[in-house]
Amino acid sequence: MAEFTHESTEDHEEEDLQEEVLDFAPTTLDDSLPEVEDPLQEINLGTEEDPIPTFISALLKEPLKSQLIALLQEFRDCFA
Repeated sequence: MAEFTHESTEDHEEEDLQEEVLDFAPTTLDDSLPEVEDPLQEINLGTEEDPIPTFISALLKEPLKSQLIALLQEFRDCFA
């Protein structure tokens, strides 16, 4: 059991609460990132005859989405 040092030993409720919190604490830290997947929107960086599909997050808001699409189209040879 954990040992606590307090300036005042009168407040036993706080000490009991801290012991309860320790009971719920994980024994090890989980450093893994949660699995999160944004919905994707397909963007064609090529032509209809020669498509070059790439994907961006469907959650992007304007004007960022338009700026990103313009950047991808400008440098299509680097991204696709």
